[in-house]
Amino acid sequence: MNGEAENTSGDSSWIDSLQSDVLDAPSVETERELDAVNGAVFERIPYATLEYELERSRKRLAIWDIFLAHMKAGAETWPEIRSALTEEEVDEIAAVCDGVPLRDVLS
Repeated sequence: MNGEAENTSGDSSWIDSLQSDVLDAPSVETERELDAVNGAVFERIPYATLEYELERSRKRLAIWDIFLAHMKAGAETWPEIRSALTEEEVDEIAAVCDGVPLRDVLS
């Protein structure tokens, strides 16, 4: 697997589409020319917002990784996952949430 998650659906067309979207994007100069022709304003990427969303996603993934490990071990329901959580995992989830309710972090 080379460190990559295995695509269990067997359909890898999504990766081709993603690569096409990224690699076929117009250059910055082309984008600016198109914006000038269309009268649009070249928008800046809101760094702070992007950074916030990335950190939020990392927190969500850290928690889901803990849950997924228990699902791989055979837990099939939320009560089974909750009862399988170790004290260390609960502490880790609490640290990731940093005072924010778990439901809010995962939503």
